[in-house]
Amino acid sequence: NGPKVEAGKTVQVNYTGRLLDGTMFDSSVEADAKEGCIYNPQRQYVPMSYKVGVDGLIRGWDEGVMGQPEGTKLTLVFPSALGYAERGAGELIPPFSPLTFDIEILSVK
Repeated sequence: NGPKVEAGKTVQVNYTGRLLDGTMFDSSVEADAKEGCIYNPQRQYVPMSYKVGVDGLIRGWDEGVMGQPEGTKLTLVFPSALGYAERGAGELIPPFSPLTFDIEILSVK
């Protein structure tokens, strides 16, 4: 029932990203990172804040959260064209990889 995500608003989210085969590549949630064998003790596992449509996140993420109210938990599944496309991202996301993200929208301001 909270405020809805709109372009230019700042949102705070918890997220976990996976490839379609279930391989986890990133998470803001420590327990998920440990479960997915990507835990890094030097990283802080805290919610991420970003400005929607402004901070340069992948397009599928911005489009997927748009219009969702604060408190929403959702799973986004989108093609590589809305993710990292032909470039991939690091060693964990090959080129042309469709992606899934479990996202919890903690706040919208």
